[in-house]
Amino acid sequence: LEILALFLLFKGFRTQRRSYFLAGGVLLGLGLYTYNVFPLFLVAVAVLYVMKLAKDAGNRRRLLQQFGIFWAAALASAFPFLAFVVQNSEAYLPHFQLASIFNNDAYLILSGPDRLTMLAGRLGHAASLFFWPGLIDGSDGFGGKPLLDPLTGVLFASGMFISLWKWREERHFILIVGIL
Repeated sequence: LEILALFLLFKGFRTQRRSYFLAGGVLLGLGLYTYNVFPLFLVAVAVLYVMKLAKDAGNRRRLLQQFGIFWAAALASAFPFLAFVVQNSEAYLPHFQLASIFNNDAYLILSGPDRLTMLAGRLGHAASLFFWPGLIDGSDGFGGKPLLDPLTGVLFASGMFISLWKWREERHFILIVGIL
């Protein structure tokens, strides 16, 4: 759903047709039903919009209208799920609290710079799993092997390098933010 939502969002930017923003927003909202880390993708899309507003300040009103259509559609399609989470937070939220680094005792005892160092280390470890074997994780079956085979790893790394080089272009920017 992420890719389809982004496709429709960029198609909307290119054609200026509201129907693409509406459909993209609906798909973005439906994405919340699919995977528990999907809310992080919402942050990536919001950062893209902030970048677009900063870059194209002359069209701020049009962009805000498009932003409104996109996010209103996302909220409408996500509303039943969000209502469930609010009404059943004790059943839904414990997984996030358990898995979040921000609730980790080792993280909580650290100060600001040390927390950033820990976050950078965790990010580096997560990135390394694309290329090097990690510990076997019984919850999802990953581990023991890299996530990517050597050829795919080289292509992935090349694509990320190109996107980092061209980060000012929206399509490269959203790729970087989405992967992070």
